[in-house]
Amino acid sequence: MSIKPLRKVIDLLDVFTEDDHNDHVDNWKAQVSIDEELNPDDPDIEQLINQLKSIVSQMRKIVSGDFYYAQDHNLFVDAWNLQTQINDELRDKVEYELAYWKREATKSNAYPSRIFHARTLKYISASVSYNVVKG
Repeated sequence: MSIKPLRKVIDLLDVFTEDDHNDHVDNWKAQVSIDEELNPDDPDIEQLINQLKSIVSQMRKIVSGDFYYAQDHNLFVDAWNLQTQINDELRDKVEYELAYWKREATKSNAYPSRIFHARTLKYISASVSYNVVKG
């Protein structure tokens, strides 16, 4: 499952359609999978992911003619707030790992970036930008 690109809209011209909403729902389901893949077996991160799963499981797909309730939107807001916490936890974990392997590289006179890549690729999938890793 991958993240779908979202449609750009123009005020007073475009309307938010059921496909727009349903793409958000699909993207949140994909995000949960990505978070699970990125989790380095950390129980705190696992707990946050489980909370996110609970929120995402409440998201519904809509069809033309359905009422769009505040809850439909607010679940996205709750998911974003929780995803921010997950991102912070993952960033802290990566920074800790990076600091550890930089120290190890210094001890062994190895090339730090080669050690960094070898160790953290175990934990970080290709979907994470190197900008996140570099800080």
